[in-house]
Amino acid sequence: MTVDSFEAFKNEFDADEELYDEVELGDVESHSNFEYDFNKSYVKDIEILDYNSVIQNNQLLIRGQIKNNAEKEISSIEIEAELFDEAGNFVFECAEYLSESIATNTVENFLIKCGCSENSVPEYSKIEVSIARASAY
Repeated sequence: MTVDSFEAFKNEFDADEELYDEVELGDVESHSNFEYDFNKSYVKDIEILDYNSVIQNNQLLIRGQIKNNAEKEISSIEIEAELFDEAGNFVFECAEYLSESIATNTVENFLIKCGCSENSVPEYSKIEVSIARASAY
């Protein structure tokens, strides 16, 4: 970049900066009534109705149903399965995201896949399924 082109760039940047300085704070604050739910958790509003498990090709499949008991549509849910041995020790964990929106009072099926045909899950005696995250966008 030559000195002349740098000066032209700097002058253009300074002019743009002056435009930004002219924005009234009230113009920005007028949009503050828009409600964001990014930080609100809806974990307690998602109910796990039932689930069962089966092994297929060394892969553990956990199938079940959840229900959205929130008063609004939930658009992102992470369902987690924790596996424990007979002594109650944690041995493995897997999770699945549901990215489709689930309307209030709606039941949705889920499937969590743990391991694969070449890398099976460790021995376990108990599965606990829970909702790890739930958000509304």
